[in-house]
Formats: sequence, structure tokens, C-alpha cells
Amino acid sequence: MIKKQEAERFFGMWCPGNGLNHSPNPNTVYRASQENGGTKVGIDLVAINDIKEGDELFDDYRRHGTAPKWLLEFADKYNVT
Repeated sequence: MIKKQEAERFFGMWCPGNGLNHSPNPNTVYRASQENGGTKVGIDLVAINDIKEGDELFDDYRRHGTAPKWLLEFADKYNVT
């Protein structure tokens, strides 16, 4: 449950990868939140170059490790790349 003081500054929830497309030349990167003096209470999405209004947000999905075996098998079975 969100405390009242947290709710007053809460503006939404974001999940890594949600709303981002893959590119080998990303314009964003994730970093541990430095809020509260570096307590790492979450994840910040940070621009690594200028992003203008209307620009698409990109992440290099390869930075997040390899897919689980079941997903690789599914992709192979259904010819998904």
C-alpha cells in the first residue's frame, strides 16, 4: 500500500521495456534510482542523448541478458525473431 506522502508524488508506474522499442543504438538507459540519497528504491529511465517531443524511445534489449529457454524454443517453433 502506498503511504499518503508517497501517493502525493506518485505519478504512475512504469515497467522496464514497456513503451520502448529495441534498437542497437538506444537513446535511453536504465539506472537505479538515486532518490533518498541513493537508496535505490526503483528504476529511472534516463536519456543518453537529446530526445525531442514525439521521438520514439529505444532500448537495446540485449543489455538485459538472454531469453529463457522456453522463450527461445517458442520463437524457434513459430519462426519469431
